[in-house]
Amino acid sequence: AESFSVNESSSITVDVGNGSSIMAGTNDDDWTGTIRNNGTIYLAAGADAVPGIYTPMSYGEMNGSGIVQALGGVWDEFARTITVADAVAAQGQGGASADLDLSVNQRVRITDTGSGKSAGVGFSGTDSSTAITLTAAAVGKDDLDSLESLLAGTDEEILSAWNLSAQGCTVSAGNPLYLSLYAFPAQDFSSLTIWRFSDGQWTGFDPSGFSFDGTYAGFVADSFGVYVVTGMADRSCPADLDQDGDVDGLDLFSLLTSGHEITTQAFSSFFGRNDCSSVAE
Repeated sequence: AESFSVNESSSITVDVGNGSSIMAGTNDDDWTGTIRNNGTIYLAAGADAVPGIYTPMSYGEMNGSGIVQALGGVWDEFARTITVADAVAAQGQGGASADLDLSVNQRVRITDTGSGKSAGVGFSGTDSSTAITLTAAAVGKDDLDSLESLLAGTDEEILSAWNLSAQGCTVSAGNPLYLSLYAFPAQDFSSLTIWRFSDGQWTGFDPSGFSFDGTYAGFVADSFGVYVVTGMADRSCPADLDQDGDVDGLDLFSLLTSGHEITTQAFSSFFGRNDCSSVAE
């Protein structure tokens, strides 16, 4: 488009790790169009974003009363780039805590070693040293009974559930987070729902910047707390070559010694699955 507009009451999220971008103008004019920003443009780096320098917006001029806010990186308005550092990683049974300085690093990825699922959190950077501690704890099945009741009779299931908290920082609508919750093996984006537990009840909501990259459901959040992603799961496993419900060494042996249509690279993406429901071709 020759121009791109964000209204006063609106926001748009560019997930730089997914390769998304805003381009104002045309290729013929070297993308010298105008971005009219009267709302908020979030430049987000999710859990799987590769560290590096990204150019998420191409334009000739930006005007308006709105703001550009980086979540998980640092925005340079003069160079028009966002710098994404390595995510601070921590893992443990049921979750873990991680320490970081928001003037140095703005991303955390916590892995529950029991399930292998991860949660990523992207923060706004600070100019001065700001030490914080993030804790991400996987929510146990017993604490999800009430949500399971709400899902009864639907095709949705709980894909990931996390209780997020932090010391040293305050989160609000003006200083939000970018959350990346493990959502594999969801069928597609349209099947996903984000739930938040507040005031003793579960509420499904449509968060800003909601996206799905095939592994993580990403969205902007204005508070810590308990978040759950549900959806219709795709349990098919073309790598379950012996059709026993999991993808293990026996399937690898079959792949290497017999003729199968699945490639080695595709097989590796399924290795370790133990929830397969359909037989291989």
